[in-house]
Amino acid sequence: MELNLVLKKIREGKNITLSKMANDLNWPISKLSKIESGNQEITVTELQSICELLGENIKDVVEQKRITSVGNKPFINNLSQEFEKLIINYKSVSRENFANNDIVKIATKSIPESIAKGVDIDLQKFLVKGSGGNGQPAEVPWVSIFIRDITTTATKGLYLVFLIKADFSGMYLSLNQGFTYFKDKYGTKEGKLKIRKASKEVRNLLTTIPRDSLFDIDLACSNSLGKGYEAGNIAAKYYSIDNLPSSDELIDDIRSYLISYEELKGHKGFRTVDQFYDYLLLKEDGYEIDDEKDKEAIDEVLGSNNIKESEAEFKGEKKDKKDAIIDNKGKKVYPRDSKVAANALKIAGYKCEVDETHSSFTRRSNGKNYTESHHLIPVNCQDEFEYSLDVEENICSICSNCHNCLHYGIDEERVKLLQKLYDERKDHLARVGLEINFDELKKYYKICQS
Repeated sequence: MELNLVLKKIREGKNITLSKMANDLNWPISKLSKIESGNQEITVTELQSICELLGENIKDVVEQKRITSVGNKPFINNLSQEFEKLIINYKSVSRENFANNDIVKIATKSIPESIAKGVDIDLQKFLVKGSGGNGQPAEVPWVSIFIRDITTTATKGLYLVFLIKADFSGMYLSLNQGFTYFKDKYGTKEGKLKIRKASKEVRNLLTTIPRDSLFDIDLACSNSLGKGYEAGNIAAKYYSIDNLPSSDELIDDIRSYLISYEELKGHKGFRTVDQFYDYLLLKEDGYEIDDEKDKEAIDEVLGSNNIKESEAEFKGEKKDKKDAIIDNKGKKVYPRDSKVAANALKIAGYKCEVDETHSSFTRRSNGKNYTESHHLIPVNCQDEFEYSLDVEENICSICSNCHNCLHYGIDEERVKLLQKLYDERKDHLARVGLEINFDELKKYYKICQS
């Protein structure tokens, strides 16, 4: 923005008329009008007089800091300078002088206000909040942007945050996650491994992460809270105290990462954050809920040669069922272990269990005949059984044609295939706690034929 327009915007924002300013400065109104219109050059002395009257710093005006109208009062964005002041002076904060400390207030008040106004954030949707510690200085002061529908605290959920390094050499802008879920569910040690795996899974989901993002951050910290921030980083950008960018550049970076934050909210969908993590970590442990992705995962297992000959047999052991998880549409679904399904195909010798003579094609991943896994008792019936349906005894190897027939064929054809599979498997099913008669099984397939 040109200097003359900056001056005009500030004056109008403060509800000062051109005639009042001219009168206060004892200048002709025509002179001020020409300066604001750009038709007359302004001297340094004249600019200093105008800035003093407007109550503005001449350096900020000359450098043309971003100006945002807030009501009738203009806001000049000094975000970069505020961060610089915070980082340089925070080491002077102690337990003894913590209460009402002006440096702490930069983190808790000045910077959040500058971000909210500079980015023009909808405060009904977002919360901008900073912390310098609780009764004593924090090892890692932070200023965060929360989507209220996800979280309003840095201890849990997903959020965007500025993290000041413990050695005050710089700071990160990080798309991050709270450690509480992982600590409560897995304990501190395993929780740190799980949160890093969750970070990786989130990165795999997102398509809008800025290209120069860092996936590992070093806060030069020693306490567990700071280590949790390091482990929880999804994507970040680093700023050295020796080369902090301008306020405008910081605002632009915030906007870029907010796009990824919004995308992440979309992936979370109707789930709670805990339900979202349950889903992510099931995938990381080799479970799937989507049919097509399940096929891909099974193929990957078969191609890895990790299925040993000794494992390719029915164990006849009852298996505890896993809890259902919630997909991004809010629907309850049941996880499937791709390793179990791959093992079931190997037990069947990669043949169609409806009819071994059914030919297929050669599977690219392992050079074997291609068949597909099919849960004889559908997985969506899990609530009606005490033990897991995701066991080899309940997974049949069948050709694509038979598989499609079971799902989409007419009842007369489906019942013949189902009878064949049931007769072969009923004893195996009983051994793993899945006792069922054929009439009950037909009901699960919505087959009405007697």
